[in-house]
Amino acid sequence: MKDLMLKVFSLLLFDCNVVIIPAHCKEHNNHSSRWILISRYWFRRVPLHFTAISLLGLLGLALFVRSCSIHPAAITISSLIAFPILILSFYTPQFTAIFLPELYKVQQKQLEQHSTELEKCRKTQLPNPTLVLIWYVLDKTSGINAVKHFDDYTGLLNQLFGVDPRSLKTSMEFFFGSSRKRNQLKGRARTELENRFAEAYQFFEALHFEKAVPILQELETKCFSKMD
Repeated sequence: MKDLMLKVFSLLLFDCNVVIIPAHCKEHNNHSSRWILISRYWFRRVPLHFTAISLLGLLGLALFVRSCSIHPAAITISSLIAFPILILSFYTPQFTAIFLPELYKVQQKQLEQHSTELEKCRKTQLPNPTLVLIWYVLDKTSGINAVKHFDDYTGLLNQLFGVDPRSLKTSMEFFFGSSRKRNQLKGRARTELENRFAEAYQFFEALHFEKAVPILQELETKCFSKMD
């Protein structure tokens, strides 16, 4: 009952800041939600509010002016005159000064939350070189041998891992292409490469996939032998 009364008061007060935007944005979390909310403002909220205050006015008139009969034609004409006036003097200012700014803030907040969630996913995802090492092991153990033609498979790996194809191609060229880049690694870059191999080992250890160990060791020896 309390919630119902709050909704009625919010409707009569035309509290679009509290009622309309948060409720509808939760329902429509996509790019088209802006136009859905705007249409709901003009084609649902505005007529509903005008109807509510009109009925409230008629009720008050019926209670306090008992001697006068209320003619339907007079009510219709009064409504047709009052509605455009309210649109210009009340609903449009409310729309531009309150509704649109609040709608923008709510949608910006949703975008920020979405970006934060994506950033959390990126932080938990393994680095691209590690993903390439994992793919290499799976490729070798399955007998696909796609490594020999890795240029043709960057698009598929992009679909599998959801990372930039150019970054994947760079990592694959490093591991399976010319040894010139590998020979130039020193200091921190070498440590980073060691960490990528360690992550790949840990991944397959968690899967108890022992066949991965000799394959990674062979590639690791190939990568580091030229550096020493």
